[in-house]
Amino acid sequence: MASWPLVFESTVDTPEPPVSIESCAAVVAEAVGADVITEVGELSGNPRDAYQRGAWVTGHVPGTEIRLELSTTQWAYSPGDAHPQTGILYVALGGPPATFTARVAVWHALRDGLARLAYVDRTFTKHPARIVDDADAAGEMAAAARLRAEIREALIAEAYKFRVVWLVDTRVDDIEAVLAAYPDPDKKDEVTLENCKLGALPAGCGRFTNIQALTFIDSGSDINALRMMKLPRLTKLSFARSGITRLTRDDVAGLPLLTELDVSDSRLAELDPAILDRCPRLQRVKMRFAPLQNFSALREAWPNVSWE
Repeated sequence: MASWPLVFESTVDTPEPPVSIESCAAVVAEAVGADVITEVGELSGNPRDAYQRGAWVTGHVPGTEIRLELSTTQWAYSPGDAHPQTGILYVALGGPPATFTARVAVWHALRDGLARLAYVDRTFTKHPARIVDDADAAGEMAAAARLRAEIREALIAEAYKFRVVWLVDTRVDDIEAVLAAYPDPDKKDEVTLENCKLGALPAGCGRFTNIQALTFIDSGSDINALRMMKLPRLTKLSFARSGITRLTRDDVAGLPLLTELDVSDSRLAELDPAILDRCPRLQRVKMRFAPLQNFSALREAWPNVSWE
């Protein structure tokens, strides 16, 4: 199994006194139940842009193959500063499949320890997919369901912060609820859903009526919801690396300004020549490695379209 990428951010911009790498190392040691190895680089930079250095903490859970690696960047305004500020903490928590439950325990111990240093766990809103996928692979169905619900709640809680809808490498039990949580949908100009293991394009994408780019990169092949969407400003549509096999004029009827279509690395085998009737401004089609069967006919029917 790949390592879980955990992310922790400070709730204080410039804490005083600064959080030291030694304090972080103590938390890691407590979480793994053993001594850890700490490495700190040299401060480098300049007075204008400040000085930075990398710092790393590595630990192992005794008697197991569970490994925890914490990395961060520290910064200071002077190369002689003995107490630099510590930035975001990135953690890789690895171990074999049988250690799923034990790794969760280490994760939670780390989370609780870092909370004492005013760090909050942001993993659920970053890239939590590996943890949920590992739960599924380990047969931990209850844990997987619980994780999906917690991820949903975390994404809903932070939806108000973002100008665009960008959901990548996530796993939720109700994608429609997450999409419905974004305020001011008419002010969003981009929607991206990538590697979310969705069987279908969510209907909730249609509430963002002023988006200019829609990206659905997933294994799902059901894009019927697109037929119901009216996206009069959309110019870029991407199904790259998706499971779709067919795209028709009815699918894109609500996209009159579409100029770029990306189906590269997808399973698309059939592209309806009549799409140009619905999308007369289409100028560019990216189709690298797509098994398009009617390519020759399309090139003849669409002489002004650039193919890549």
